[in-house]
Amino acid sequence: MIQRKKYGFIITTILCLLFILMGCSDLSETPNSNKVSNNKEVTKFYPTISKATANNTFSEPLNKEKIGEQILTLKDDKTQINFFKSTYNNQDTVTVYKYQLRQDAGRLLYSSPTNATQIIWHAQLDSQKKAKLSNIDEIRLALKMNNPRQTFNLNPNATSLQWGISKEASTPSLTIDGQVPTKVIPITLDGDNVYFWYFENLVSPKNADSMKISF
Repeated sequence: MIQRKKYGFIITTILCLLFILMGCSDLSETPNSNKVSNNKEVTKFYPTISKATANNTFSEPLNKEKIGEQILTLKDDKTQINFFKSTYNNQDTVTVYKYQLRQDAGRLLYSSPTNATQIIWHAQLDSQKKAKLSNIDEIRLALKMNNPRQTFNLNPNATSLQWGISKEASTPSLTIDGQVPTKVIPITLDGDNVYFWYFENLVSPKNADSMKISF
């Protein structure tokens, strides 16, 4: 039994690494990334999200010229997090940027992005096929990898923001530990009809491996 658990842990670790390398370009969360942050650069603010995004200084290209089709915006008085469609090497992605906000003479200004993460859809799909992951495994892996340190959260001390992308047709019926997503948004990536799902606050005493996931 102990040996079986050991092998299970090794397989899970390999799948997580495969997911990082092939399906997710994460500039703030991935342990092996450059942990890119613009915190030292955040002295300039811009009148629009587009201008702020175009002036990011990340070392990895995340489509600096435009932010693409908006999927989701989360915002409070000091911070804004934008999820949007973008492209990387002519492949569709879901990219996430986090901005600081400031009021100046009644105008709302946006900093250049302080953090970013990106999921390349076809790379994620390829890694899922190679690892022979089920659609439930894909959800479970997203819980582990997409926002592990809650960098992309307006209130990380009180809530647990989780999200992912699924091609499962029953994703609108997704439940995790009896909880339903805050929203399930149909989007098209590289011609595939898929779903972006997110929980504003997924509450569970269990880790991702132990959570009950169903469609």
